[in-house]
Amino acid sequence: MMLGRVAVSLLLIVLGIHCPHASAQTVDNLSNCLSGQYPALCRHDLLTPDQALAAKKAEYAHNLTQCLDGHYPALCRHEWLTSDQGASVDSAERRANFDTCIQGRYVALCNHAKLTPEQQQQVSMAEHRENLQVCRTGQYVALCRHQDLTAEEASVVRSAEHRVNQNNCRNQFLQALCRRDWLAEDEQEMRAQATSSNRGSSMPMPPTAATDRTATLANHTNSTMSAPDPSSRAGAPTPDMSGLIRPNVVTSPAPARCQNYWLGSIAASGEYAVLSDYSRITPVDTSGKTTLKAWQRGQSVVKCGAKLTNKDAHDSIAVKH
Repeated sequence: MMLGRVAVSLLLIVLGIHCPHASAQTVDNLSNCLSGQYPALCRHDLLTPDQALAAKKAEYAHNLTQCLDGHYPALCRHEWLTSDQGASVDSAERRANFDTCIQGRYVALCNHAKLTPEQQQQVSMAEHRENLQVCRTGQYVALCRHQDLTAEEASVVRSAEHRVNQNNCRNQFLQALCRRDWLAEDEQEMRAQATSSNRGSSMPMPPTAATDRTATLANHTNSTMSAPDPSSRAGAPTPDMSGLIRPNVVTSPAPARCQNYWLGSIAASGEYAVLSDYSRITPVDTSGKTTLKAWQRGQSVVKCGAKLTNKDAHDSIAVKH
């Protein structure tokens, strides 16, 4: 502090504005103002005209140095720059922005509007690569941008997430992280695979009753064509064919199959949503889009045919794939 006051005093002597009776507060304020680093803390009203001019030059010089770094645009006072300085600062900020964007890890800090078309393509590839690396671990479901994955990548990521979930569910200390609905999906898939495997290895099915009835009817027709029919005589009763030909039976449609999911990403416009199995559903009308916009990621939903019900929000919308 003493060295700072001495330096300020020497500067005041050089400027010809030294006052031997200046208070410590005045000296400290002048020292702060002449550094140019903290304009908001400088008491400009306590400065003489010559001191105010020197302080303003120091503030402009420090601002230019900070702006030319390019990494802190929000701290740069662009209105203090000349046109030439503004051009140099803009180049520095674009260069620093690209250095941040090309890492692919800080999507929120990247100003994509300041990238050239070629840089945008490079950054898009870097962001996709970093996102896939995070997603493939299966451990950071909330950090993974599932909407940016291809269908093949989404399948790999889903398997990893479900594998991690199974491990969490087996651990008694991680029950809060266990997704029971995912376990139900895994069990359902295992049953479907087992059923498909059994069908592939089964022997040809024996003739059904319907096949027997068809053969019987064919034999009866052939026999009637090769031998005289006694019923063709006058007064003979007509044979009863009700046992051979059965009337058509109209069956009622099977009830809609219901499956449990949780909400993944939701479009800000409500145009679509991605479920926990990475399937994409779309509301069929405007009211459904409005309702979907109010739903939140992670909420439990049930899909029954073309109806999607949010168990947490107690709302339902009509959807289509």
